Amino acid sequence: MYARMMRIILFGFVFWFLGQSLFSQPYTTRDNFAGNWEDPESWDPVWTNPIGTIYGEDVYINGYIHADSSLEFNGSASTLYINDTLIINGNLHLDNNNSLIINDGGILIIKGNLTINNMPVISNGGYLIVTGNFVNNSSNYGGSFTSTRDPSRVFIGGTVPVISDSSYPVLDCSDTANIHYAYSNCSYGNGTDLMNDPIYIFFFSLCAQVEATSNSPVCEGDSINLNSSVINTSTDGLSYSWSGPANFTSTEQNPVFPASDISKTGQYIVSVTSPGCAIHDTINITVDEKPVAVAGNNSPVCEGETFKLTSGGGISYKWIGPDGYSGEGQNIDLVGNSSTPGLYQVTATAANGCTDTATTIVVVNIYPVADAGPDQILDYVHETSMNALPVTSDLTGEWSLVSGAGSIAAIHSPSSSITGLQTGNNKFMWTVRNGNCSDADDVLISVHDLFIPSVITPNDDGINDFFQISGAPDKTELVIFNRWGIIEYSSDNYLNEWDGRNSSNNLLQNDTYFYIVKYNNGKIKKGAVLIKR
Repeated sequence: MYARMMRIILFGFVFWFLGQSLFSQPYTTRDNFAGNWEDPESWDPVWTNPIGTIYGEDVYINGYIHADSSLEFNGSASTLYINDTLIINGNLHLDNNNSLIINDGGILIIKGNLTINNMPVISNGGYLIVTGNFVNNSSNYGGSFTSTRDPSRVFIGGTVPVISDSSYPVLDCSDTANIHYAYSNCSYGNGTDLMNDPIYIFFFSLCAQVEATSNSPVCEGDSINLNSSVINTSTDGLSYSWSGPANFTSTEQNPVFPASDISKTGQYIVSVTSPGCAIHDTINITVDEKPVAVAGNNSPVCEGETFKLTSGGGISYKWIGPDGYSGEGQNIDLVGNSSTPGLYQVTATAANGCTDTATTIVVVNIYPVADAGPDQILDYVHETSMNALPVTSDLTGEWSLVSGAGSIAAIHSPSSSITGLQTGNNKFMWTVRNGNCSDADDVLISVHDLFIPSVITPNDDGINDFFQISGAPDKTELVIFNRWGIIEYSSDNYLNEWDGRNSSNNLLQNDTYFYIVKYNNGKIKKGAVLIKR
């Protein structure tokens, strides 16, 4: 029984020992070896698939190792031992009960944040440089943060929580006895303090490399695109500062702004800073002067006529216009038709490749049609109305006197009254215009005046016995006066029957008499007639 018990105990011990050796083997980098965390050959024994998240395993850094991304220690207690140099281009996260031990001669540079949870143990015997923030995610600190160095040789470039805890003397800035850094005024140094430490030469050699590029050359009015590419570091915590001509400044990594004029030509400098690092690069920007495009034409023209597009300001020209028109050339001749009116745009290109555009509006007018209305013949009337064919709102019309006489009441109205016509022919012109395109038509108004005799010979020989008014209309009034103004004869509807008698049917003496003829249109005509028997 005893022997059996001993065999069971021995078997359990062997199983535990093998388990510890097989499943709890730490990760150790090759001694005096320069490599990357992610490279399997950096580890001894070889780590087939190096990862950045460690669960319950210790890690020993015995060489010069770069980790190109953040590292995170999770799970049960594990410790990161720094015996040589580890540069993390990202963040380092220590979960519950995970620790960090930097031994004498060890250097840990974190180009990001150092984050802890509950119960971490951090001990520095070499150098700890954090370019970002120190972050505590636990409700209470627990654990410890100590340094065997005096001063601590711990440098934190970002923010650090206020702490007054004897277990965290590195971060306890209330302990005036341990304040050794002038710029942080604490027992740990900040970025400026780092610049005054001998390790800064080595640290600066690890700073980012920045390359400035642009889309130069550009043309006036276009956008200038400045770009800064940072390598060899995490971009966390970096700040950018650009300066350039015309008082240009920007804190963006890749600023974009308009090249308003050639004053933006010159050298632009980008400064990239992180705690303890300040690097620069320059780029030359050329802003080419834009041409000043001009565009014009000789319109308005009439349909069927040639119009000319003209331009200037460049060495080559491209036109676009209505109805899908496109063409090339400084000056272009086109025939006006229904599809050619409208906006034309020319793009002028200068010798430096810069362009400018200008526009011009072409007007093509159609020929109007004028119709002045029918000719008129008037008897004993010296006024009338002219009635031309009405015009649309986009056209204009105008009456004018060609020959004869007459006063036009409304020269721009198709229908207008006219007075003062002379006896005989009177010619008027109706002109319709569409811009510079016009058409005209004439109307002839002929006035036939009434014939009123100046002598009558009422001797009953059948010749000139009566005072005959040729073509007298109905309701023509006639009044005959003697030389003393006495009315001798009158009629409200004269029918050419007066033969030299008075209203009493008595013969009037041979003499000169005076008449008033009043037509039914209200027109009055006066004159004298001689009675000679």
